Amino acid sequence: MKILILEDYSGRIDAFRDVLKCIKNLELHIWKEAHTMIAEVDEFLEGVDLISLDHDLVTDGDIDPGDGLDFALYLKTKEPVCPVIIHSTNVNRSWSMLNELKDGGWDVERYPPLGMGETWIYKYWINTVNEKLK
Repeated sequence: MKILILEDYSGRIDAFRDVLKCIKNLELHIWKEAHTMIAEVDEFLEGVDLISLDHDLVTDGDIDPGDGLDFALYLKTKEPVCPVIIHSTNVNRSWSMLNELKDGGWDVERYPPLGMGETWIYKYWINTVNEKLK
């Protein structure tokens, strides 16, 4: 099982790792910057089972991390190979991401975080993941 995630917030990253540890033989790859994910993702697309994307990305310093839409535009040019979940709180840009990926033929679902903290990952996001992985 291989899952790719674009997420910059350490609390969410820890929660994703924690909730996914129940999946046997999981190969989990997480990027904090869209530009880095774009540069590296091709070697991971073969055999990928799910991709989950945030939009707003912040880094320490002056480096522009790009955003989820940058990655969605890149992914749109690739042959669809797995479902994609958009887990961003940025309503407008997450819809843009969804529309771009749908235009590229990807199976994509927008699943915005519910409430503050990481509880939604344990209660809701993982259910969407399990449904998509059936």
